[in-house]
Amino acid sequence: MKVAQAMTTRVVHVYMDTALKEIGDIFAQRPFFHLPVLDEDNRFAGFVSLVDYQANTTPFLNTPAERNVDRELLKKPAHQVMTRQVPTLMPEQDLVSAAKLLLENHYSCLPVVDGDGQLLGVLSWKDVMRIGIAQAERLPADSFL
Repeated sequence: MKVAQAMTTRVVHVYMDTALKEIGDIFAQRPFFHLPVLDEDNRFAGFVSLVDYQANTTPFLNTPAERNVDRELLKKPAHQVMTRQVPTLMPEQDLVSAAKLLLENHYSCLPVVDGDGQLLGVLSWKDVMRIGIAQAERLPADSFL
């Protein structure tokens, strides 16, 4: 099976100049922990994770202790906080090798790009589990012994 058969293709993404305020709003509304960042040519440039967001903001936001400096941090663009050195997958790549890459490196997801670096989707551990469960359900129960 190939990565293209398992990946998620409807991916929420941001751009290099997207402010942390908008990124925080997306994380608050969606059940995921990474946002692909695209450059001006719509090529994959990196990820902003929830951890990146939290490391670049303060816990005082939206509390009585919030200060002007806390609000100013929300103007910081994605390119200042994102992780740039992210391995990428190709759609024709073998799913088992991609799953091993996720597992061995403790990645929760990886971007899937074409030869020009355009984002095609994301492969997450949930995508791999979904395929694994579907295949396991087709096997006889005694094949797991």
